[in-house]
Amino acid sequence: MVRTQRQGATARTLSCVLRAVAAALLLGVLAAQPSSAQPFVGSTPQTVLALASAGSLADVGVAGGLVASGGADAVVLTEPDGTLSAAAESMIREVSPERMVIVGGTAVVPDATQARLRALAPRATVSRRRGTDRSATAAVVAAAALAGRPNATVVMANGWSLADVGVAASFVAAGGGHAVLYFGADGLSNATAAVLRTSSVAELVGIGGTAALPEEHLRAAQRAAGLTASRRLSGADRFRTATRAARDAAGSCLEAAVIADGWSDTDVGVAAALAAALGNSAVLYTDGDDSAPTTTVAALRYLKPNRVLAVGTTSSISATLFESFDAYSDTTARMTDAVAAARTAIRGPTSDCQTTSADSYIPPFIGSPNTTTPPNTTTPPNTTTPPDTTTSPTQNQPRVQPLAVPQLDGTTFETAALVGSDVLLWFWAPW
Repeated sequence: MVRTQRQGATARTLSCVLRAVAAALLLGVLAAQPSSAQPFVGSTPQTVLALASAGSLADVGVAGGLVASGGADAVVLTEPDGTLSAAAESMIREVSPERMVIVGGTAVVPDATQARLRALAPRATVSRRRGTDRSATAAVVAAAALAGRPNATVVMANGWSLADVGVAASFVAAGGGHAVLYFGADGLSNATAAVLRTSSVAELVGIGGTAALPEEHLRAAQRAAGLTASRRLSGADRFRTATRAARDAAGSCLEAAVIADGWSDTDVGVAAALAAALGNSAVLYTDGDDSAPTTTVAALRYLKPNRVLAVGTTSSISATLFESFDAYSDTTARMTDAVAAARTAIRGPTSDCQTTSADSYIPPFIGSPNTTTPPNTTTPPNTTTPPDTTTSPTQNQPRVQPLAVPQLDGTTFETAALVGSDVLLWFWAPW
């Protein structure tokens, strides 16, 4: 009888324990449910956001390079004073990223904003990538992007020439390179040279003319990388330079042509970051008129993008100009601000275009927070050879030989303006 009573008490105790465990599990499941009705479309528990100030195109370009190299999924811009807009805060809450990387020092994105990011996404790791100036910041990010990557293409520009900075970021976004490095006013900095020496660089591409990027600076970078040759992408103005970079980097399948006002540093930065996130996308410039520059129109005809995405309000890209983009793609859309562009970036591409980069290497994510120096210089130097740069950028479309010659009226004629148009060749000989 005593044994039976003990067995009954034990059974009742076990039943209570099981009910308590079940209740705890149920509460845990309920507590784990998201506070919003639906998670952000396209985001995953591993989403990584890069943040940069809208007031620093140089840092935005570096952040775009970080996205292009696989180190982040999208770029979120702060206000020019380094604070977060209400729309940006709302998006960060919805995305609930795993990591956030601030590009730039506290002068452009203050510590208060970094603390705010931690409050908006408590589970996220927040780190900062910065250097003593914009070229050093670019070196920190490039060192991480290139770590362990074989046969990398490095894109270089004058970090204080904003037009070229935008083109460099756009070129990397289109798949033309793996990292962006900047020259300073005095040429090649020690930090930049260290990255070139310790990375496996197969190709070096300079952006801009000799006024912004002197030949001796490019040759100094070439020597640091252990290369015997480099190449330069330049045009008569920022529109032609951007067009040439887009044509040079884009493959036979273009996910998107991202259009921005070439005179707006913020819009150019947003466009480059968006193109980098979508992959296989090119950035082209308008000049604020109701019609696009001739070179931009020619590039749209040649590239045949799956969609055209305009960055900016009607004050930078008019309604008339935006409607004209329908002639080049069945799908067009306007991103009125940086947050709208970041949302589009996280949702990802809409086509099945495959990456056009030379390899599918994804670098390890940058390690400890607040890194301010490139990796140590004991890594074996580059021993690779430059690639053959005579290969056509696409399999099915011929490449126009770049040519720029002065005309009698003082203007410059470029073959880039003929891309996508019908051309009649008139052969003449004196016999």
